[in-house]
Amino acid sequence: MQTKWMILSAGVLTATTFAAVVAWRFAIFCAPYAWTQEPSLLREVLDVKEGDSIADIGAGDGALAIELARVVGANGRVYASDISAERQRDIAARASRERFAQVLVVKGLVDATNLPHGCCDAIYMRAVFHHIQDQRAFARSIADGVRPGGRVAIIDFPPGGLWFHGSDHGVTAEAVIAAFDEADMVLTQRIDNWGGGMFLLRFEAKSKAITSVGSSK
Repeated sequence: MQTKWMILSAGVLTATTFAAVVAWRFAIFCAPYAWTQEPSLLREVLDVKEGDSIADIGAGDGALAIELARVVGANGRVYASDISAERQRDIAARASRERFAQVLVVKGLVDATNLPHGCCDAIYMRAVFHHIQDQRAFARSIADGVRPGGRVAIIDFPPGGLWFHGSDHGVTAEAVIAAFDEADMVLTQRIDNWGGGMFLLRFEAKSKAITSVGSSK
């Protein structure tokens, strides 16, 4: 009887652990940023400061862009782009409600950022890069948008990394690194456990040695 209860308890524990992992991987895509603390973590990785100009490529409803707009302040600028006209309206409406005049909505393009040349101190993409067809061309466009010494963060997930997206949805870290290598941007940080099954890759527009590979947040 004791053995049977031990087996049952182990099964329940395993199932509970698995459910918790699955729930976290899904929740990070829909949970409020106040829960995940992702904006503050991204701010630290990209060294975003008051007065900086940054860009959110594929900004969706603009929630993350608004959180970073709080960091750059009224003297900074946040370019928030999306390819969807509906999403562009969502971003504009959110920025208006929050009274963030420093958030500028940009019409996203399929093969380029559509950002002004050298406009940003930092650019980031969250769960978007895997949608890009010509990743090398897009990486070059991102590189064109950052100033000398500018930083870029790509947050994404590997194929099969998120069960609810399917086994063929995602991009490998190696593919992202190769694309930015051709754009003359150097990998300076790699975080494989960014959260929710995603990784973060940080690049800079000037040569630097890798400072952190596979580190935690």
